[in-house]
Amino acid sequence: YGSMIKTACQKFQWKDADRLFQQGLKAGFRPDESTYRDFMSVYARRNDLEQVEKWFKDMEAAGFKPTGEDFQIPIQAAAAMEQPAQAVLWMERTIRAGVRPTVGGLEALMRVARKRTQPAERDDLPEGVTELKADGFKYNVQPQVQ
Repeated sequence: YGSMIKTACQKFQWKDADRLFQQGLKAGFRPDESTYRDFMSVYARRNDLEQVEKWFKDMEAAGFKPTGEDFQIPIQAAAAMEQPAQAVLWMERTIRAGVRPTVGGLEALMRVARKRTQPAERDDLPEGVTELKADGFKYNVQPQVQ
């Protein structure tokens, strides 16, 4: 099932891939990390960050430890959708998980930061993010106080 799912995702046939995934699970298929990455990638290509995040969580729930490449997918998806706050949050999550960010993830974050330089566009920045500016981003992650 894994290779059929991969092929469907590569052909941008996400509905077929999902159907095969469900059929496979019923037949005893045990997806590996690459299966989850295939789904994250196809939904990133569809600009569906919600589904990217769903498959990322499913991958973690299945017991796989995300790699830099796994974190890169939602960062790039958020950046492509011009959602800098989400891109920054995913980068922070990468760092907090002790995972080294990929060059692709950093480049995507920088691209979206360059596009978002107007003060009026700062309203969607997450708490702790102090600014996004043309030459990069600057944020201050404050420890959670309970």
